[in-house]
Amino acid sequence: MARALVIGFGSSLRGDDALGIRVVEGLRNQVDPALVEILTLHQLGPELAETISRYPLVILVDASIEGAAGTVRSRHIVPDRARRTTTHAVDPAALLSLSESLYGKAPTTLLVTVTGEEFGFGTDISDTVETAIPRALAEIQYLLDANLGEAPPGEQ
Repeated sequence: MARALVIGFGSSLRGDDALGIRVVEGLRNQVDPALVEILTLHQLGPELAETISRYPLVILVDASIEGAAGTVRSRHIVPDRARRTTTHAVDPAALLSLSESLYGKAPTTLLVTVTGEEFGFGTDISDTVETAIPRALAEIQYLLDANLGEAPPGEQ
């Protein structure tokens, strides 16, 4: 079984909101599928609680509206029972809390975001966000290496 799960999510019909999906699709060619499983989703749903409980490491990738367009950020997510959960969508902290409550496991969870510029209807990603994709991929690879005990290239 893979040691990490990377989930890219967002709407491929809302411009830069497709960022999470685009990034993890690019990641498929960079990681060993025996170590890293990749999923693409429209949104995070409560049914993912069981799935994430099976992995020691989960990395979520999404577009953000906070900050300057093209900014890549990563942060740890901790379970938060006070966060809103619906039958259709949950935020990352609520999903982690659900996993902990139902399955007794809250994996190390990281959220990687790129601040979007255009979220209107359409399938094109803005140039600013497109140029940030390699930086997001590098950040995810760094997080995988750091958390799975792999040495970065040149440090072996």
